[in-house]
Amino acid sequence: MTLAGRKRSHSGVLSGKSKRARISTPELLDDPATAFRAPENPEATLSGLPAELRLQIDSYLCDTTIIHVHNDGTDTGDKARFTWTPCRSPNPASPLLCANPKWSGMCPEEDRCTYKIYAPPEPVGFWALAASNKAFRNDTQEFFLSRSVVSIDFLDLRPWLDHLAESDPKRVESLRRITLAGPTSWRLSRAEIHLLTERLPNLEGMGFQFQDVIYRWVRSYCGNDIQVNQVAWKNWHVNRLKAFDRSTTITMEAIIWRKSHPRWSPNIP
Repeated sequence: MTLAGRKRSHSGVLSGKSKRARISTPELLDDPATAFRAPENPEATLSGLPAELRLQIDSYLCDTTIIHVHNDGTDTGDKARFTWTPCRSPNPASPLLCANPKWSGMCPEEDRCTYKIYAPPEPVGFWALAASNKAFRNDTQEFFLSRSVVSIDFLDLRPWLDHLAESDPKRVESLRRITLAGPTSWRLSRAEIHLLTERLPNLEGMGFQFQDVIYRWVRSYCGNDIQVNQVAWKNWHVNRLKAFDRSTTITMEAIIWRKSHPRWSPNIP
C-alpha cells in the first residue's frame, strides 16, 4: 500500500516551524499513582493520629482563625457573590478581632490584612491545614465553621445570611462566633441586633470593630494632650446588647482617626 503525503524539508525542521509529534506511548508516561504512594509508617502521619489528638489540633488552630468574608460588589441582593480569606493575625487583646484590618491606618502596609483579589490567600491557621488535604477539609468543615470567627461588614450581613440559608442551611446553624467590622462609623441598631439573635441562635461570641469619628470619643484635645471621654462607649447604645444571651462573649473596638475634617473636627492640627 502506498501512502501519499507532502515531504517535509530539512530547512523547516531546523527553523523550528515543524510541530513536535505527540508521545502517547504508555511506557513513556509517568504513573500518576506514584505521586500518592502509601507512607511507610501510617501512624506517623496526621491521619494516623488518634481522633482525640486530631480534635485537639483542630481546636487549637480554629481558636486562632478569623475568616474575612468579602462581597465582590458587582451584584446585590440574591445575586451577590461572596468570597472569604483567612485573617493574617488575630488581635492579641481578643480572638474576635483582626489585629490589622485592611482599612486600618494604624499599621505598616506589610502587616495589613489586605484582601488581594488576584492573589491566593495566605495559608495560615486552620486554613493551612484544610488547604493541604481535601479529606481533612470535608471532614472538619462543620467543626471549622463552629469554632472560627467570621468577620463581615455589617452592610453585607443580611445578604450573606440569606445566601447561606439558601445554599447550605447547615452552615448557618454551625456559626458560633461572628464579628461585624468595617471602615464606616456605626452604632448598634435594633435591626442588626434582632437579625443576629433571630438568625444565629447558637451564637457564643460577638465582636464589633469599626472606625469612628473623633468627636464622639475625645472630650478635649490640645496638641498631643488628648483626653478621652470615659463614657463615650454609651454612644454605641450598648444597652441593646442585652438582647444577647448572658453567656455570649462580646468584644468592641473603635479606631479613631485623628485627622482634621472641616465639619467634624476643624481645630485638630
